[in-house]
Amino acid sequence: MIGDDRHEGLLATLALLAPSRPPLERICQGCVELLQVSGAAVVLMSSDEAGSVAASFGARVAEVEDLQFALGEGPCLDSFERGQPVLEPDLSSGPQDRWPMFRHEAAAIGARAVFVLPIQLGAIRVGVLYLYRTRPGQLSPRELADALDLAELALMAVLELQGQVSYGPLGTGLEGEWANRAVVHQATGMVAAQLDVRLAVALARIRAHAFAAEMTIYDVATALVSGRLQLPA
Repeated sequence: MIGDDRHEGLLATLALLAPSRPPLERICQGCVELLQVSGAAVVLMSSDEAGSVAASFGARVAEVEDLQFALGEGPCLDSFERGQPVLEPDLSSGPQDRWPMFRHEAAAIGARAVFVLPIQLGAIRVGVLYLYRTRPGQLSPRELADALDLAELALMAVLELQGQVSYGPLGTGLEGEWANRAVVHQATGMVAAQLDVRLAVALARIRAHAFAAEMTIYDVATALVSGRLQLPA
């Protein structure tokens, strides 16, 4: 856990950088300013949900993160599953069998390095802190230490926001893109029933169609739910 002095110092710095922003957005902006990254996002996740951006700051960060949900692979998924940081300083030179689709698509929209830190308390994980740069290069030891501390602050902010509501609903500031993801889940169930396949297979079919048609997975899901689109058997 962060020491009290360092905790207070980070909070004071964040308050100066973004005094009017909500807590999670303040942390994301602090990441960009303090860690010299191009974008930062707090991504809420669970064992059943691939992830949803609760807050972000920086150009195209949500778009880069969203690739992982659409493609079903990427550093956020790995970090959350393992409960460990995933640090990739150069997407163009790392192991090419590691997130091959994500590497290609992320590079196409300008991401050159990605760093992901789990937001967790012991074995309880609520998401990840996702960072990316438009240039290759590893985080310095000081930047990595700051990133770990900021991920802890994000955990505290999530717990505080969620603690303000009754069981079930998400606290204000945590809704992010969950509403958009809900339509994907609905479409997945419809395709699974239509094609008589498992949910994982149905979601893979939706992702494949979105990729081939150069559409977002949300647009494909919305078209499926509205009846404007039907995937072939």
